[in-house]
Amino acid sequence: MSELDGKQVTAPQCPVNDDKKESWKAYWEAQGQPWRTEPEIDEERQKYLAQRRTITPDIKQGSYPFKDITLGRADVEWLLTTHENERGPVDWDNEAHRRREGLDLRGANLQQVDLSNLPLARIRGGLSWNEWNEATEEQRNMAAVCIQGATLRGAHLEGARLRGAHLERTNLKYTYLEKAQLRYAHLERVDLSGAFLNRTDLYNAIVSDEKHIGPQLVDVYLSDVNLAVVKWSQVKMLGDEYEAGQKTYDGKEKDRVTRIDEYEVAVRANRQFATALQTQGLNEVAARFAYRAQICQKYLLFLQLMQSLKQQIKIEWLASLLFIDKPKGKQAEYMIIQIIFMLGFLIYGFGLLLITHLPTKSILFPSNINPSIVLPATIFGIVFICLSVVFLLFYFIPEVSLALFFLFMSLIQIAIPIVVYILLNTLLYHLDWFFVIAAGIWAILFIPLIIGGFKFDYWFSVLRKISNYFELFFSKFRPLVGVQIAYGRYIFAWVLDLIAGYGYRPGRSIIAYVLIIVGFASLYTTLGHLPSFPDSFVFSVASFHGRGFFPNFEGQKQLALSDPLVVLAAIEAVIGLIIEISFIATFTQRYFGK
Repeated sequence: MSELDGKQVTAPQCPVNDDKKESWKAYWEAQGQPWRTEPEIDEERQKYLAQRRTITPDIKQGSYPFKDITLGRADVEWLLTTHENERGPVDWDNEAHRRREGLDLRGANLQQVDLSNLPLARIRGGLSWNEWNEATEEQRNMAAVCIQGATLRGAHLEGARLRGAHLERTNLKYTYLEKAQLRYAHLERVDLSGAFLNRTDLYNAIVSDEKHIGPQLVDVYLSDVNLAVVKWSQVKMLGDEYEAGQKTYDGKEKDRVTRIDEYEVAVRANRQFATALQTQGLNEVAARFAYRAQICQKYLLFLQLMQSLKQQIKIEWLASLLFIDKPKGKQAEYMIIQIIFMLGFLIYGFGLLLITHLPTKSILFPSNINPSIVLPATIFGIVFICLSVVFLLFYFIPEVSLALFFLFMSLIQIAIPIVVYILLNTLLYHLDWFFVIAAGIWAILFIPLIIGGFKFDYWFSVLRKISNYFELFFSKFRPLVGVQIAYGRYIFAWVLDLIAGYGYRPGRSIIAYVLIIVGFASLYTTLGHLPSFPDSFVFSVASFHGRGFFPNFEGQKQLALSDPLVVLAAIEAVIGLIIEISFIATFTQRYFGK
């Protein structure tokens, strides 16, 4: 019993016969040990651990107090409390404690144990530097503590001696690792999210597993940590990105919101780590992780596009098309390629069907056809066939129905400027329509004034009703506009990756350059009747760089702007401008670090 402010306060009693963690936690907090959560171990276990602790370590024999002993959290809590004749655990915040030795856990088995928030500063889970240099490989392995799959979230491991320790798949979120010795430690698939690494020794730490997956590093605090002593070249992707790419968790499929959140984390982790590497002059490695950040960003845009599509109730029919059961993996990929091939041939064949009755000649078709229709039909056919080859070589869309979706969205974006062009062209050729439209607007503005006796209140009310009708009409298309914006962002990111690798893959710009030159040279030979070599190639190179010239053949008149050769040259000039910009950005990013 104690007296505080004139009131009697009863200290919690030891819950000897109570196995509830809540009761024990309250008791430990009252005892000044808030990090303890487990019931006290029984006397027999205490005597066993106390006896084991008296064993003198022998490095040559591989003998340690808790060698090959499986310890639970309750065991570790009791050992910490009774450490050094009940002096307790090492308090890293106390400068005098930093010279103390922590628990000797060398060779102990702590796999899958929850050690969250425990004060494990200065623990010995491996050999010291001098001991390591004199020991054999077998002796080093016998001294390493096994903490695979354990949870050390928020634990204090400052100054911990974990040289060569096994921490595979360990949860080290928000763990304090200041001056911890992790040389040669096994950190495969470890979760270091939000961990505090201040002057932590990572020399030759193993950070890549057999799949070349690295640790999770989002929001990790790296202060005075030498990253150059770790073989990051063996890591193909961080654990954050790998986890985001998994569609299931504990056997259950992740919802799209969860996957979006995980990809946002993956983008942040790669960018943060790339910045940390670049700060230490590791530009080549940093560029690889910066590129992985862009790849994650591309997938994030795709997921956001699908989420935006799913949330639009007014186009729910399209969303339902994309979320039905469908084949996956390689089967889906090859089906997409077949669909795109068939689309290319169908569009080409449809163009042939339309133009068989039009009077002109062409090498591509067996009848007289109009060149202005041959050109778009040919371009569409070639584009879709080339897309199938591109998908086969570089990218595979994981769902078959997405091919239909992308085709639908692309056709909408192509149709909008065509419709605007047709309307403007019609108005220009039919000027009397301007009079009709102007008269209609005048009637809308003037008639309500007559009806309302030239009172503007009535006029404004009519205009508000008309405005409401227009708003209701356009609201039907507003969801589709949002999806179009999301689609445009994703396609832009996809094109940047394809032709330039976001500035980190210079070779792709060269490949795109060669393919465009060769492809358009073939079109100039086919549609423009230019000799295949060198004329068509010279003309293609000149058009690509915006230096186009139009050759005049003897006995022929000047080419018209509607001629297929001129149109193709203009298209190639626009594509060439995009490729040149991407190439300059790639070169700058690659060789100047910006």
